[in-house]
Formats: sequence, structure tokens, C-alpha cells
Amino acid sequence: MRKLLVVSSLALGLASSQPALAHDDAKVAAPMQTAPGAAKARYDLQFLDTMAAHHGEAIRMARMAVDKARSDPLRARAQRMIDDQEAEIRVLKSMREDVDADAPAALNRELPGMTMMDMAKLESASGEEFDRRFIDMTITHHQGAVEMSKSELKSGKNQSVKGKAQEIIDKQVKEIAELEQMRASPDREP
Repeated sequence: MRKLLVVSSLALGLASSQPALAHDDAKVAAPMQTAPGAAKARYDLQFLDTMAAHHGEAIRMARMAVDKARSDPLRARAQRMIDDQEAEIRVLKSMREDVDADAPAALNRELPGMTMMDMAKLESASGEEFDRRFIDMTITHHQGAVEMSKSELKSGKNQSVKGKAQEIIDKQVKEIAELEQMRASPDREP
């Protein structure tokens, strides 16, 4: 039941401004599930709900990095990711209220870019192996956010939501390039 509540509260946007807190207990966190009828919801709502959940997953990975990364610059980057993603989740939730506050949850695991991250591999890693896995998984995760955002640009109708999608693309592409630099030299900030 706890697993269902975690996913439901994130999908509905009813969690606190820190939705990733539901993911702090990595052993209990459930995989995201598509909300009933999500594929029939307005695409903008699907994007907003799904991107908020996607960001929650990134926060979960970044919290592990704050605790486990060997590299100080990587821990600092992970904390910035947490701060940025939490702030963006608040914006996504606010936008959802503006688009259609009364619409049912529209989290859709079938949206482009929604690939499940293997958190167990990250949780079991340590030292340099953890740093490498975190960087690789974060790059993959960011690429998913870019793909989902491009899909919003193509299929969405709400100009504000499409503007947010473009912001996400710009930010994630920049972070991917920085993470690729860190992969080559994890002890230096790009």
C-alpha cells in the first residue's frame, strides 16, 4: 500500500514541494506506474505529470550521489541537481494547476524518454565505480528528459508548457555536456 501511495502522491502532485522525500527509502520506492486513462489525457497534462515524476527519479539518484560519491565536485553537482529539480517540480505542479487542476493524474510511463533506471546497480556501487555509474545513469536520464520534452514540443498545445519543455531541453543538454566532461575527469568541475 505504501508503494501505491508514493507513486500516487507524486503523480497527483499532492506531495509536498519535495516529492523526492517519498523516495528517500530506496528499498521501499516503487517503480512509477502509468495512471489509469493517462494516455487519453491532454498531452500537456501527460508531460507535466510525467516530467515531475521523472525529475523525482533524478532527485533519488542525486541524493545517493550526495551521500556516496567519491568526488567532491560530483557531490556538489548532485546537490545542485537536487535543488534545480525540486524547484522545477514545483513549477511543473503550478503549471498543471493552471492547465487543468481538476483533471485526473496523467503520469504516462509510455511517453518518449521514460526508461526505468536500475537503482539497484547504483545503490550497490561505491567509490569510483559509483561515480562512473552515477554520471552514466544521469546522462541517460537527462537524455530521456530531452526526448520527452521534444515530444511535448511536437504534440503539446499549451504554449507555456511548450516553453517549459524548451527550457528543460536547454538545461539538460548543457548538463549532459558538463557530465560528459566530468566522466573524463571526475575530480574537476567543468
